[in-house]
Amino acid sequence: MASATTSTTAASAATATAAATQAPGTSSGAVSVLYYTSTDPAIQRMKKQETAINTLLPQVKLTMIPTPSDIDTKFTTMAAGGSPADIGWMGVGFWQHAPAGELLTLDSLVAGDKTIQPDTYYPQALDLFRYQGHYDALPYGVNTHVMVYNKGMLQKAGVPFPTEAWTYDDYVALAKRLTSSPDAKPQAWGEWMWNLWVNTWMFGGQFYDKDFTKSLLDQPPAIAALQFYYDQSYGKFKFAPQSGTYYKLFGADQLALTHVGPFSVPVLRTYQGADWDFLPMPWMSDKTRGTWLSGEGYAIAAGTKNKDGAWAVLKYLCGRDSMANFYAPEFQAIPAVRDVAESAFVNAIPGKNAKAFLESIDFATAYGGNPVVMKWGDPINAMWTSVQKGQKSAQDAAKEAAAQLNTLLKTTSAK
Repeated sequence: MASATTSTTAASAATATAAATQAPGTSSGAVSVLYYTSTDPAIQRMKKQETAINTLLPQVKLTMIPTPSDIDTKFTTMAAGGSPADIGWMGVGFWQHAPAGELLTLDSLVAGDKTIQPDTYYPQALDLFRYQGHYDALPYGVNTHVMVYNKGMLQKAGVPFPTEAWTYDDYVALAKRLTSSPDAKPQAWGEWMWNLWVNTWMFGGQFYDKDFTKSLLDQPPAIAALQFYYDQSYGKFKFAPQSGTYYKLFGADQLALTHVGPFSVPVLRTYQGADWDFLPMPWMSDKTRGTWLSGEGYAIAAGTKNKDGAWAVLKYLCGRDSMANFYAPEFQAIPAVRDVAESAFVNAIPGKNAKAFLESIDFATAYGGNPVVMKWGDPINAMWTSVQKGQKSAQDAAKEAAAQLNTLLKTTSAK
């Protein structure tokens, strides 16, 4: 964990570096920023960024609005009330705001500003915030999920560390070997795929085809994924817990394998004495891999009264200097600019295989791409509940959910 002196130095360096690429004092007026406070490290980072922005843009009257939950509802409510936040944090909620016309299209601003160079960003990151071919937000980060393994638990059991060549069979064998007997105190589990979406994509399953014309949830890969999701905790394997918090179990040496996005890593780093490392998802029998992809960024409200000031602040929040000096050291998200990801991010935690996150971008499936993703949770969760309670087989539940997803697709406007 960085000392206070190191953190202050980093913030000062960020301000100085940003000033070299963005003319200070050229924008003015009031600018409000609605931002997401997911963890304490995120809160501390935003405080440092606030200091950097105030130094860089002294004529801007900045108001930071921390939001610990339901940020999408707050963004919409503020806009509907006639007092929108000029800038709002965007995750998957982008697919709620963009179709509703709540966001300012940024195409002309991006095209006219040499400090933002789209060809330096991961194209997948930009696509997560592009609606109907237009930039309606800009990313500062992209998230994939990788496997993290507990090196201490493996060493204690005399089990060799897995490698990037590992397969699904290797994964299952390792999970079995690291699971203790049910009466062990404390009990230890070999693995936990705690997120159904990640689990489905790991197996090569999909909820929709790439063009969002039909659901693929009733196809064999997705059904196999749903069956595994059940078997790991309730069925033939029982090497995953049925409840709990994955990072707490992992930090307490009660969980050997699980999956994480970068945003979970700052929490893992707080567990003193824990030893762990990352790997991409295992290879499946058809020689493919799959995982989660999502983005983090900022958008300008369509109703902003200070477009120029908001753009000056947004391009700093989503610029390479913020990525290098704030997001990468915190390890909160993979920087959306490729060369920053390949330098500052992969070196942020010495000795850890952070490249696993970058390597996963190319085979990950985006949580986004169509407004229907804002609605698919209910039928998918209902599908899982029916399997978990033994009411339906994985095949029957998936077939029913696929039909519901197709209905959602037909009734969800992408305009």
